Amino acid sequence: MRFGLCLGFAAVIAMAAPAPVTAQFGTRATSQTLRHVHTLPTHTERMHAALMLIAMGVDADSQVPRLRDARADFVAVLNGLRYGDTMMEVPLLDEPEVTRAVEEVRTLWPGFDDIVYRGTKDGALTAADVRALSDLARPLSEAAREASQAFGSVFAGGNIPSILVGTTLHCEAQASLVQSMLGDYLMIAYGHDVERHGARLEAGCARYDRVAAGLVAGD
Repeated sequence: MRFGLCLGFAAVIAMAAPAPVTAQFGTRATSQTLRHVHTLPTHTERMHAALMLIAMGVDADSQVPRLRDARADFVAVLNGLRYGDTMMEVPLLDEPEVTRAVEEVRTLWPGFDDIVYRGTKDGALTAADVRALSDLARPLSEAAREASQAFGSVFAGGNIPSILVGTTLHCEAQASLVQSMLGDYLMIAYGHDVERHGARLEAGCARYDRVAAGLVAGD
């Protein structure tokens, strides 16, 4: 009798359990889903810029909560890519290309997160932290971009995204570029590896102008 009750209880639990996130969405490209995923590199660049302002002692009281918010947004999207997220309408894509790209981000993240932790805890960064940030920020941002692009490519399922979706993603790329250029500019202002960050800033400006022209005049 007790065994039968256990089986019945287990069956009820199984029926009540939520379906896997994978099953809750199709593979059609939607602007909502893709925009959430493509904010991942933007959140990386937001953290970079906030950290540099903290390192320079510029309005640290305001930058610390901004840094916390950017970190929370980054982690939410990264977890959505890894496990799926119904609130963001991000399905779990069990695809080798996506899995590899997401794991690359997860590998780079702890070192960067250590700097974020010190920035939020102390409201200040050392010169050693800035050197580490200079080496970590660009690889993490590029890995985040690859992960978002891999997801978008697989999620579209071979379908051609609408003009609205494409334009939305270009606008998000502009937001990411603004934060990236700010990070490089602040590295130059700080006086760290000026030549390297100057070249990155110049390339970022050129790319921003190119995308902006396409958004205004069509491309």
